[in-house]
Amino acid sequence: MECPDCGGPIRTPGSKRCRPCNARLTGRLRKLTAVSADERFWAKVDRNGPVPTHRPALGQCWVWTGFATEDGYGRFTPQHGDRSIGAHRFAWQLSRGPIPEDAWVLHDCDTPPCVNPAHLFLGEAAINNADMHAKGRRGRILVPTGDDHYSRREPWRLARGDRHGSHLHPERMERGTGRYNAKLTEEAVANILKRYTGKHGEQSALAREFGVSVTVINLVVRGLAWRHV
Repeated sequence: MECPDCGGPIRTPGSKRCRPCNARLTGRLRKLTAVSADERFWAKVDRNGPVPTHRPALGQCWVWTGFATEDGYGRFTPQHGDRSIGAHRFAWQLSRGPIPEDAWVLHDCDTPPCVNPAHLFLGEAAINNADMHAKGRRGRILVPTGDDHYSRREPWRLARGDRHGSHLHPERMERGTGRYNAKLTEEAVANILKRYTGKHGEQSALAREFGVSVTVINLVVRGLAWRHV
């Protein structure tokens, strides 16, 4: 049986069209009957949210009821195949237009799921971080890096050379069998050093004999491990 649209064979019993034509027709119908992104978005918004106690003049929050992250910020996918974006950012785009590059959409109400455009304003990352830290809402600990790290700003604080703990208090260093994960003993290491001649395959043979990895044997014979023996 031939497809009336393209003349191709119909392989599915009972179908009136071939699979490609059925797929194209279904896609066209979906586009014609699909709900717009803004309609889907506002359908997931509760406009009877709480009033910010610290800014009652702002009025009620519009709370996002769809998917949200662990931090409470809503996420919305405008169209199938698109990447999801912050619900508050999409609300800004619907009401105010495009968001400038590198700009952040911030909350006046301090309510992460709020998408009320009247509660939103544009700012920079530094403003957002300072506001987040001041209100105790740090999502993660921000460790200073680069020139801001204390090792760059105050290098004298680093204990190096003779000031290092291993030099000042060598008796506190766990060595040899004193370490919890030691697989060798001082006697075994001395035996390895005495027998090792540097022949090809000798390290592998010693590793099998003493039940350790080739890396351990290599460090021992090079004097990089068990140096106190």
